[in-house]
Amino acid sequence: HWQGSLLLTRRDGHEMANQGGRKTADATRTAPNPQDRATTNVLGKLVYAAGASASWKLGLETLDGSTATRVLSAQGVTGTLTTTGSRAVDDVRRRRLSLERSSQQVGGLFETLLVRLHAQDASTEQRSVERRITSGPILREGLLTFDQEKLGAEAQAIRSFDGRVPVLLTYGLAAARDRFDQLRNRRDTRLDTGAPVPSALPFPTKYFPASTVTELGAYAQAELTLAGGRLKLVPGLRYDRFGLEADATDAVFLSGNPGTASPADLTDDALSPRISLVWSPVPPVAVYLQYARGFRAPPFSDVNNGFTNHSGGYLTLPNPDLAPETSDSYEVGARARLGKAGLSLAVFDNRYDDFIETVTLGINAAGLIEFQPRNLTGARISGVELSGDVALPRHLRLRGAFSLLDGENETTGAPLSSVAPAKLVLGLQLTAPGGRYGAELIGTAVAAKDADEVDRSVVVQFRPDGYELFDLLAFYDVTERLSLQAGVLNLTDATFWEWANVRGLTASSSVLDRFTSPGRSAVAAVRLRW
Repeated sequence: HWQGSLLLTRRDGHEMANQGGRKTADATRTAPNPQDRATTNVLGKLVYAAGASASWKLGLETLDGSTATRVLSAQGVTGTLTTTGSRAVDDVRRRRLSLERSSQQVGGLFETLLVRLHAQDASTEQRSVERRITSGPILREGLLTFDQEKLGAEAQAIRSFDGRVPVLLTYGLAAARDRFDQLRNRRDTRLDTGAPVPSALPFPTKYFPASTVTELGAYAQAELTLAGGRLKLVPGLRYDRFGLEADATDAVFLSGNPGTASPADLTDDALSPRISLVWSPVPPVAVYLQYARGFRAPPFSDVNNGFTNHSGGYLTLPNPDLAPETSDSYEVGARARLGKAGLSLAVFDNRYDDFIETVTLGINAAGLIEFQPRNLTGARISGVELSGDVALPRHLRLRGAFSLLDGENETTGAPLSSVAPAKLVLGLQLTAPGGRYGAELIGTAVAAKDADEVDRSVVVQFRPDGYELFDLLAFYDVTERLSLQAGVLNLTDATFWEWANVRGLTASSSVLDRFTSPGRSAVAAVRLRW
């Protein structure tokens, strides 16, 4: 028995609007740079059912995207340099193939077995062109590429055991091999004579050498049912092995980063236990406790990182002695569904050892500021998350979610600036009987970032005020295959900054409005299923 599906997605758009009103063609610009974007994504799936106990699934995905930008904010006069034009084109390409087989049997080593093979080839190319005037008219052409090839395999088996203590055993293996490569190149040409202009920086160059990363993992988890089903104990254990092989003879990396240490290999492994306890005093209510040990290998680009910018006055150094990050996560929570209402609560505390962060080492003998990834003693992120919903009369439903996080660098005692501010979301939803049409009014409130929540040791961080947003969304199913969706976002046309967009931005910046989010806007979509 064969089944198949094909999904084609085409997206065309322009620059994301903001609340910046200064449309100058220089560094003072706060309005978005003009931009044209296009993305085509095709996803195909083919399924073959080989009887009642086995099936095969083949998947193929392609993605091609291009973004063209007029970088008006890069134009203007800076010292003795005048930039009269700046354009950039970013192209993305991805191809992914997967083959999956699932099977069921009675008894033996497994009752359900899933095996998956997958391969991916992805590339990014960024091209830039600038027209400059220094001692004469110059055309600057830049190129930055990133390539990744991935091969992977996974196998997962499930086996149940009956008895006084029923056990559901899940175990499996995972392996992946990634190859990364990157290139940066630049060329300056005199427009009046056609002569090349020598560069103070070596080109072509790379930020890291060609690298191959191998990851192996094995895991097992047992779910024990106790007390007549009211108590579940779930212990688990995972083994991870990480290997980095860097090309020590990468001529482009070595010539482009003189004085940088030779590329180094790195191998590490870890055992990560976890255990959870779930208690259900009555079927709609569950209370749980959980502990998990985590492991994250050092990024390959941190181990063998190399970049020198003489005009910018800085360089980055590799660190082949980086240790993997580890974490201990503790969580307690509850879930309940009582009649027409549901509630979920989680309180967690995550503690990280050997937290990897890029730090400033000072100024070297050549007068350059040195940066290097280092292991910190530790970091800690804790918080609470609450969500729920309740059905109201007249086909209404009220839903909400709240999150509050806190983070600390335990090496310095400074707060972790990456932690998001407190957030509350409430939605009132109306759905017609039968679910053919409906609408929802959503309100979002985000707290301001207090001074004691931001690490101000590096820059005097801009701290945006809290804000409130209201969005109105609606849908209508014309037929079983055709549906319409529409909405108005930011109904009150509020001006606000999202924390993730301004982290690291100084309070004295003259272009703060450049980082605002869109004002009042409309969205619409048509979905056709066949």
